[in-house]
Amino acid sequence: THAGKIPAYLRRRQAALAEEKRRAALTPEPVVPDGYRLVPEDERLSTLRVLEQRMAEVEAAIRGLPMRIETVGQRRRERDVHARLADLERMLSMFNNKHVFVPADAEPIAQPVPHADKTTAGVAEALPRLQLVRNPAKRAAPVVGGRNRLRLVQ
Repeated sequence: THAGKIPAYLRRRQAALAEEKRRAALTPEPVVPDGYRLVPEDERLSTLRVLEQRMAEVEAAIRGLPMRIETVGQRRRERDVHARLADLERMLSMFNNKHVFVPADAEPIAQPVPHADKTTAGVAEALPRLQLVRNPAKRAAPVVGGRNRLRLVQ
């Protein structure tokens, strides 16, 4: 007499699964830590553009290194360039997150970047330099997930 009907326990299970999927699809608003602010989308994107330009500069510096690293100075330069590359990759991964928090009194990290072409020589030197800071007691700077901080280097 119950042929073709879905049992009640299966209907309840299907309803529970549908509710779990609905809740998972809703992205909760991030809780902003005290003393921090959420970086607006346009500021985050302009910072990403600056970081990508810096990444291109570092990659060009890596390509400019000699094939055989022989002197102490060359080794130091190679180490510095690779450390900078690692820092930029870390910062890019942080700013690729949808939600980035910075101290409430922090100014925007990057101003809008002018369009780079052959007539804008020297634009890269005018861009702000970002540096990863491991010690949170140092100068207040942006933070993602409460771990690493960035600061603007003059």
